[in-house]
Amino acid sequence: MALQQSSDITAEPQGSIIGFVWRPEEITPAVIQMAQRTGSRALFDFSMMGVDGLRSFLRKADTAGHVRDIKISVPTFFDPSLGQLLKETGAQDVWVECHPRFFQGDPAVFLQRMRELSENNRVFPITGDMDFLAAIIKDGSGIDRIVLKGCEASGFVSGETTATLYAMVKELLPTPAKNLDILIWGGVATPEAAAAFLATGTAGIVFESVHWLTDMVAIDDVQRQRLANIRLDSTDLVGLDLLVPCRLFNKGNSLAFKEIKTLEDSLYRAEVKDKSRRSFVSQVYARTLHPLASHFGQDEVIPLGVEAAFAAPFVERFGPVTGEAIIAFMAEIRRVCRLAEAKMDCFLDSPVAREMGTLYPFIQGAMSWITDVPEFASQIADAGGLPTFALGLMDTETLDRKLGRLPEIMAGRPYAVNVVSLAENPFRETHLAWIKKQKPRFVVIAGGDLSPLKQLLECDIEVIYIAPDEALLRLALEAGVRYVICEGYEAGGHVGQHSTLTLAQMALVLKRRTPALFQNCHLILAGGIFNRETAFMAAMLGAEGIQMGTAYLATREVVTSGALTALYQRMILQAPPGGTVVSGKDTGLRVRSLRTPRVEAILSLEKKFAAGHQDEASFRARMEEMAAGSLFAAARGMDRSGKITLDEQACLERGQFMSGACAGLIHTVRDLLSFHRELAEGPLLLHHSCAWEVGTPPEPSAGAPLQIAPRSSRAGYGARRADPSGNAHERIAITGMSILNSLGKSPEEVWEASLAMKCGITEIPPFRWDHSLYYDPRPRALDKTYCNVGAFLDFPVSRNELGIPPQDFRSMTSATKYTMWLADKAIRASGILESEIPRERIGVLVSQNSGEAAGTLNNIIIRAYAHDILAAVNRAVHLTPHQLSAIEREVKAGRIAPDDTTLLGRLNCAAPGFICNRYGFTGPSYAVSAACATSLVALYSAMQMIRSGIIDAAIVGGGEEDLTHLHYLEFSALGALYGLSGRERPAHESSRPFDVERDGLVLGEGGGMIVIERESLARARGASIHAIITGMGGSNSNLGMVESNSIPQELAIRASFRELPYGPDAVDLVECHATSTRQGDVEEVRALKTFYKPSKRT
Repeated sequence: MALQQSSDITAEPQGSIIGFVWRPEEITPAVIQMAQRTGSRALFDFSMMGVDGLRSFLRKADTAGHVRDIKISVPTFFDPSLGQLLKETGAQDVWVECHPRFFQGDPAVFLQRMRELSENNRVFPITGDMDFLAAIIKDGSGIDRIVLKGCEASGFVSGETTATLYAMVKELLPTPAKNLDILIWGGVATPEAAAAFLATGTAGIVFESVHWLTDMVAIDDVQRQRLANIRLDSTDLVGLDLLVPCRLFNKGNSLAFKEIKTLEDSLYRAEVKDKSRRSFVSQVYARTLHPLASHFGQDEVIPLGVEAAFAAPFVERFGPVTGEAIIAFMAEIRRVCRLAEAKMDCFLDSPVAREMGTLYPFIQGAMSWITDVPEFASQIADAGGLPTFALGLMDTETLDRKLGRLPEIMAGRPYAVNVVSLAENPFRETHLAWIKKQKPRFVVIAGGDLSPLKQLLECDIEVIYIAPDEALLRLALEAGVRYVICEGYEAGGHVGQHSTLTLAQMALVLKRRTPALFQNCHLILAGGIFNRETAFMAAMLGAEGIQMGTAYLATREVVTSGALTALYQRMILQAPPGGTVVSGKDTGLRVRSLRTPRVEAILSLEKKFAAGHQDEASFRARMEEMAAGSLFAAARGMDRSGKITLDEQACLERGQFMSGACAGLIHTVRDLLSFHRELAEGPLLLHHSCAWEVGTPPEPSAGAPLQIAPRSSRAGYGARRADPSGNAHERIAITGMSILNSLGKSPEEVWEASLAMKCGITEIPPFRWDHSLYYDPRPRALDKTYCNVGAFLDFPVSRNELGIPPQDFRSMTSATKYTMWLADKAIRASGILESEIPRERIGVLVSQNSGEAAGTLNNIIIRAYAHDILAAVNRAVHLTPHQLSAIEREVKAGRIAPDDTTLLGRLNCAAPGFICNRYGFTGPSYAVSAACATSLVALYSAMQMIRSGIIDAAIVGGGEEDLTHLHYLEFSALGALYGLSGRERPAHESSRPFDVERDGLVLGEGGGMIVIERESLARARGASIHAIITGMGGSNSNLGMVESNSIPQELAIRASFRELPYGPDAVDLVECHATSTRQGDVEEVRALKTFYKPSKRT
């Protein structure tokens, strides 16, 4: 595995495993051939058979020995005859679930058996048990892989979610990590989720049930309908208290599930021992029925993971034909993996952050008795995040005392308040009245009651809604909520039923099915997010922002501000992986906390109640008594009255330290600013792992490191010095090309689109701007444009593709980003970096026009002239100082302020500088501007320098700034744009150069670049030569700045043939300016006719 060391690191592993689980009766030539054709793995599950049954079945069903992967039971795994069976059948890879409760004895016995079988076969141990995983990592010599089974999967699973388990295993791996492949079993059901794991290093993913509704799965139509009706809440966990969690089918009315729960409660009465756990496992196994063989009846024990709920969306998206669906599914995984590098920087210069008025789209989650300190909130805001105040159960007096100085301390910076909107909150109306008075920018509502929503929106207060399931998510979106948080089971404090991974995939499916619901809405993920990698995975899962709670408890400021005791923070940092537990599973009020004496007492009380040893009334009274003041004791180190300080031992005994599952994975205290920066732009190990073992290899990364030869003290990077004398008549070779426009992002794509007669012109997309504000069909209307078409790009460029620091990327214009991207493509295509041309003899001439008046300048101008804007508003409508201040904050919110990067990010001449810095070119570097002729002027200048001996090669061209409504207003004022006549045509017919009914030019976006060099050097190094430049000519019109005239055009054409061995008669094709304007086309044709006669070859 080769690693590239940099601020953002990329690894290139071997092909990833993409596997699908099948039943033994589905061993058919069709399934096996499908797996071979798609590059997927067909895993046949024999875990319900012994060795003899397995041998007999394979002899009948797989006479040719094509079955490669088999899943077996633990008894079969330990059977001495298994090795001989594997030799007889040809099965290569053995998958086995190895939960310690499945066998008696030391885990070392299991590890030794794995080593024995690994001499001739590959063994894939499937487990979610942290102790067993730790044993493999600590003493797993000869064991090269582990398969993680999180709590979202079916049957016996981990107590941790898949993502948390994945993070914990990575935490346990030594540094540098041993060569141990990590695979995921179950719980993943969408390409986005698969890509999130693969991009961060997962070696493979096995899908349990997402393919069950495709045609090769041997079930009838009745069973297909039952499967199509499976929902996320159709499964539930049992056995958590025994530490043998098992996910089974349960729609809430399953008698079998209740019986298994009763069994758990009966075994939980006394001290739980391994004997009790193994008894539970064996009794569940004895009743287990495969889902596809069941009727999904109330009396059936059916192991079922949440993945089954995504089987219907799978066929909706990829089709019911198994092979075609899997090919499309894997292709989509590969496509999303390729977007990983672009996703790395999605939290920098985030649209959501701009909307919120923050630097980053990071929300600090509300935590009662912790996040009610304005000083801590102020520090979060200073670091670029959105602080959230937990109102909890504060009365009016407490609100005034704690938060009375809130406006003064926050000083106009955005913040949120979290309100318990349920009717059980006795201060709900008090809180809502206080919120309407204070008018915070945001209010967070956690689940349930949406009734306050309308009145909050009417007060211009933005609502952030925490949706624990699909039904409430849909209700919130339909009610007009623009910010929704899906908070997973991994979170601390009060938690729901589903993991962050499950909720994110649910949201992805809902968005695909009903995209209109998500218009103008932002998805925020929460639960288990605490570092750069988990934040990146959230982005891969569709998050536009993230909310965190536990991670903020490990910051320096949370203690120094008095929001948290040092003990609480130390407990978070010192917790072992898996050191949290969820109480309240039977009462319906799940709370995740660290294991402490108080939490153990709560769990013990719940155990007695579950076993029937306590009536409900006394149980609830005792629970309220134990919970009262427990969080306050932990967070503030004081008793319930707030007057007596507790020592650490008392805090440990009385305190409930609520925490997310990421406790134990955070080991250092960070200041808020460095924590936010690390989340957004810290180092990240990315893996290009979407090359299946059968299939298309991965494409080279656009941001791959450049291979530069060792530097020579004499002539640049390992180069020999060329003759600088020059040759005034030497031809110029084009050895590299790149292009980007509305038809494609490469010369090949644009050429194919052109041959297909495609048109990139459309009406102005509504996501660009509201064109109705500026459109008026009357040509001379002030501040209006009569044109409504253009050729637009939808091409985000990632920072990693450009290889530049985050601070430079943040303030860089689109024109410069496009130019750098185009330069990279052309340079790589030319091979000039591997040539012997000295770097000081390579120039960069960029052609950009409107970059210096780009979108970043608008932000700076508006901020700089905010006082003038406010003065004008105040003259029209008198405003109070408070109103003026509020408007100023709103006007400036989210807009880039001038700093040491904004000028360079905007100047056209900075673009060639960035290119030179990246590739080490030290020849002449500058930008030119000559309106429509800019790129040709840049080429003309480069050619002159080559022929005069100043340089040997150059990178020439550039991209233009994205169009804005201002471009349309100014070009319309010139009368140059399409639509001047008022004649209506479809967008694709609007550009009509040389047509009698031509009606003006059409603006477009994009750019192009080429690499040029002396022909002799290009041929000497064996470069691919796309074209030869033999001559160029230039001129200038002295007859007007805008009006076209044939006379200066004739001068330029005549100059281009000077001293050439051929004339106009030898020309086959002329690429015209072709503006489609009334005068421009006439003058251009008049100039061309002077040289190119209609009767000749041109």
